[in-house]
Amino acid sequence: MVGSAIGGALIDVWAFPLPFFVLGTVTILLFPVILKMGSKLNNVGGESASNECADLPHLNYNKFFRDPEFLAAMISLMLSWIMLGFNEPTLEPSLRDFNLTSTGTGEVFTAQFASYAVGGIIAGVMCAFDLELFYVVLGTSFSAMGYLLVGPAPFIRHTRKLWVVYISQVLMGLGMSAQFICGYCRGLKLVEIRGYPDNIRSSGFVSSSVFTFAVFGSMVAPPVAGYLVDTVGYRNATMAMFGLLVAWLPVLLVLWLKSLFFAHNSRKFIM
Repeated sequence: MVGSAIGGALIDVWAFPLPFFVLGTVTILLFPVILKMGSKLNNVGGESASNECADLPHLNYNKFFRDPEFLAAMISLMLSWIMLGFNEPTLEPSLRDFNLTSTGTGEVFTAQFASYAVGGIIAGVMCAFDLELFYVVLGTSFSAMGYLLVGPAPFIRHTRKLWVVYISQVLMGLGMSAQFICGYCRGLKLVEIRGYPDNIRSSGFVSSSVFTFAVFGSMVAPPVAGYLVDTVGYRNATMAMFGLLVAWLPVLLVLWLKSLFFAHNSRKFIM
């Protein structure tokens, strides 16, 4: 969030070299602190984690990759990274029509990340009250609305306005936080619902699954986004993201309604 605004300001001061020099210097200065703290954390948790894993050698976590609900949670959070991968190479060129400075461009991205930070708190509260399935539906709707406005959509007969772009970034930030955090939380809860223990092995499996799906989404989206913008233009390309999100909404609605009416029928497959 802060990096977008600071990076833009540094570029205005001295083009591209300065942000890289500043980031490299900060990273080098913080490396000894990170190394020291990481060593302490590893020493504290390593032995207990090994004992937990040794006590439950028979658990098969690969079954979750055949579980539709778990896969839906992973796909939901992957969509947030697809959105990031779409925005990174396409949003900045589309803003050149506004003749913004680098600082101004960074502020547009900051609006998205600030909304993500605020949305993360809201998503955390929703997850604490077991409302993650409802909120991921709402968040995906926010994301779809964001892509409807950012272009804007070709069927919206209005000139593009910067304040509308800001609103779209706020909606996307709220949507992405809901998709990622609620998807992650739902994955963790499903592991327990299916009868698996709440230990480091279970959370490690979910974390590695989240990382795999997230990286795949962020890896595939940028080249596809670039191709679409080059081929059909930015406004039409945003409709591809809008369509993807709208197409996923019925799946999320079904899972949410299922959780309301059939929560007591959750199945287990620990053995």
